[in-house]
Amino acid sequence: MSANQTNEVATILPGSTCHRPAPDAATNYWRDESLGFEIFSSTEKASAHSVNEDRVVLIPSFTEILGVQVPELVIGVIDEVSQKLSLSPGAIGEFIEHELRKYHGLYRNEQLLRYLHAKARRFCWMSGGEGGASVAIAFVRPGGIEIGLVGDCRIGLLRATRWYRPASGALLIAPQTDEHGRLLQAVGNTCTSPAIGTVQMDRGDILVLSSDGMIPDIGPAAWARMCRSVNASNISLRSLGQQISDYSRSAIMIKDDSSIVLIRRLQPR
Repeated sequence: MSANQTNEVATILPGSTCHRPAPDAATNYWRDESLGFEIFSSTEKASAHSVNEDRVVLIPSFTEILGVQVPELVIGVIDEVSQKLSLSPGAIGEFIEHELRKYHGLYRNEQLLRYLHAKARRFCWMSGGEGGASVAIAFVRPGGIEIGLVGDCRIGLLRATRWYRPASGALLIAPQTDEHGRLLQAVGNTCTSPAIGTVQMDRGDILVLSSDGMIPDIGPAAWARMCRSVNASNISLRSLGQQISDYSRSAIMIKDDSSIVLIRRLQPR
């Protein structure tokens, strides 16, 4: 994972700070007391690729609940899949990110994923080919988190334990693949049933969003093994992200771009 070279601190939402790395760095750190979460994200290009086809999107916003404007952070992990287009690698992911930033306030969760799919499908058709991307999204609000998935990105939970015991956790949404690991759905290709849900987290719990390049081995048993391999208590999210990366690289030779977002609850539920 890339290390920060320089940091600029800017106020994003009331009570929040965002430590922004240098423009060419690949990590971000957010701590938002009004939301009650801290967030770390990282994305890294595979050595064999000319560009990073993964994208991590963090969008500060507000949403209305019972007539009251409350802060919200919209997070997306976009993992471009194989394409048959006369476009440069990463073009589909860039287009989906642009549409996500533009329309995240108009649509919610499943509606947003379906809208992104329709726009990306038209984009691919206009480009004379086909392609798509796996997309995981999270709407982070003071009261909890909504999640959504199309494709084979990973969304799971890490529950930290005390006294440095192994963490526990669960895979929250199963990746949309067949028994051989082949992708069944992708934004811009085939999107028939986006998976959605809500997450209730206790203080110290960590929500994980990642591309398949960061956590290749998947399934409930594999997720439990990964949870037991890391120390999630009294540790920075950056260090935890590095532990997960090291675990994955030791389990399988990663040749794909890799991205991860870690969201830790700071306050009691």
